[in-house]
Amino acid sequence: MEKKLPVRPVLSFRARIISIRDLPVGARVGYNARWTATKPSRVAVLSAGYADGLLRVLSNKGRVIVRGQFAPIIGTVSMDLTAADVTGIPSVRVGDIATIYGTDGGTTQSVPMSLASPTPPARTCSARWASACQGFICPDEGRAALSWGAPKGGWPGCKVGR
Repeated sequence: MEKKLPVRPVLSFRARIISIRDLPVGARVGYNARWTATKPSRVAVLSAGYADGLLRVLSNKGRVIVRGQFAPIIGTVSMDLTAADVTGIPSVRVGDIATIYGTDGGTTQSVPMSLASPTPPARTCSARWASACQGFICPDEGRAALSWGAPKGGWPGCKVGR
């Protein structure tokens, strides 16, 4: 008899929305203009990119959770920034949190292991956080920060997030 283990997500990866732009039809986003607006669109710029562990393979394929709703990642994931189409989320504003992996309200998104292939899942998760012992959301900086050797309790003015 096979028993199923009750499992739940334990990893969260979030970033702040640092800019929102309303774009006309034909506007292009990302390196090499890899995404083109086919309708008037509202685009949020997130304060995380591949240097923070967001997989580049999610360019024009992945999605994030904003205010409990999915928003597609558009354009190419860059080193420090990522764009998401938030056209269908009218209440979104600068400073909101975008959940890349984890739970926001009743909506959950796991680390996309199938997209990370052929990298083994354990390496995908550990590599994502290999350079960081803790994550912080710093209101003064408006971005997620990852840091080695943070003082006990975190940096002043920052909320610790693991």
